[in-house]
Amino acid sequence: MRGTQEKGVDVRIATDMITLAGADDYDVAVLVSSDADFVP
Repeated sequence: MRGTQEKGVDVRIATDMITLAGADDYDVAVLVSSDADFVP
């Protein structure tokens, strides 16, 4: 298994979603991903 390098994009997306939810900027959030981190 090869190592991967984290770029922090996942954390930035989650932070933005939480910040925007706290500011009541949207009613529903849907996150769709094909992130290879979850592929065995």
